This record gives sequence, structure tokens and C-alpha cells, in this order.
Amino acid sequence: MKKYTEAKLTQQQKEFLAGCLLGDGNLRIENGCKTAFFQCSHGPEQLKYNQYKAKLFENLNAKCNTYIRKTPNKKTGKFYEYNQLATNHNVELTEMYYNMYKDGKKIITPELLENFTEYSLAILYMDDGCKTVDKRKVDKNVGYYISTCNFDEESLKLFQKFLFEKFNIETTIQKSSNKLYIRMNSRNLFETYVEKYVKQISCLNYKLRDKKDVS
Repeated sequence: MKKYTEAKLTQQQKEFLAGCLLGDGNLRIENGCKTAFFQCSHGPEQLKYNQYKAKLFENLNAKCNTYIRKTPNKKTGKFYEYNQLATNHNVELTEMYYNMYKDGKKIITPELLENFTEYSLAILYMDDGCKTVDKRKVDKNVGYYISTCNFDEESLKLFQKFLFEKFNIETTIQKSSNKLYIRMNSRNLFETYVEKYVKQISCLNYKLRDKKDVS
């Protein structure tokens, strides 16, 4: 069982969590416990990114360890490596848990979005976003998606409205996948918000447009 830490969350940590909890991050309350801790897993290629996250939560005694999965991949039959970050239990994380989780499932709430900034947007994109190139078109337009597949329609519409009102970013909800597509008229604006943060994490620079991409 993990230890408890009374440390207060910094504003940067709150902004980070506002993005990461919409992405790869999770809050958990273990059996027999009353308080939550933060946890996040990535593949070996994103180890430096998870180490960045662990350093951000040093005041909650965050540790990032590497493991081998206990079950094989269904397609290859291989046991793959992953790295997992976990913090100590904390009362503020517990408050966030009860605000964001309904029947054990994450939802997007106005309270969470109060701390959502351009930094949060960058963290969300680095967690669950991707760059796509439409090779069918002559100019090979580069676009961006954010995988918000696990959220319900109400959450996605709230987030879509929020992105437009706060950042002037227009999105489309892909009905077949629940992914958010950044509309082309908002692409450059989206890049101005997230690019400076993504560039700080070298293993994720591939998610940005480069000189080889045709606009």
C-alpha cells in the first residue's frame, strides 16, 4: 500500500493534471484506502516523458519504474515492456477523484477545466494526440487528432465548447471513434499553444509538423 503525503499541489501540477487526466493519467483509490494517488503508464519510447512527469511530482514522492507486462500481446504473443509512474496518496488528488470519476469512469467536469491552460492542452496532446497527413491531397495537409475515445458525449461536447471559448480552437467530434479533430482553420493556432511544450520533450517531437510536412 502506498504512503500518504500532505503536500499541496502547485498550480503547475493542477494544470498538468487537468490535461493528463483527459489523456493517459488516472487517479486510483486502492481497496481499503480512503485517499487517491496519481498513476500513468507509457511504452519504452516515452520513458523520458514519464520521467519528466515523475520529476514534476517529486513532492508527492513520485516514482517511475519499468516492468514487463504479465499478459502477452494478443497479436504478437510477446510480453512487452512499459514504464509506470505512481505518486503517494494525497487529499487534493482525492478531491479531484471524486469530482472527475462517476461509477469508476472518468468524465470531464467544469471544475477540472478551471485549471485547464495551454500547458494542459499540450500535455493532453502529448499523451493522446497524433499528427496525421492526408496523402490523398496534393498539398498533403497535416492535421491533428486528440483521442478522447473513452469519454461520453456530454463530456466531449462540454470540452469542445470549452476549447472554442477559451482558445478559439474549433474541433469536430468524430462519431465513429469519439476522437476530437482539430479543424484546419484552427490548426496553426493549436500549434502556437502546444509547440513550445512539445519541443521540451525530445521523444515526442515527432508529433509536430516538420520541414518535410507540406502545409
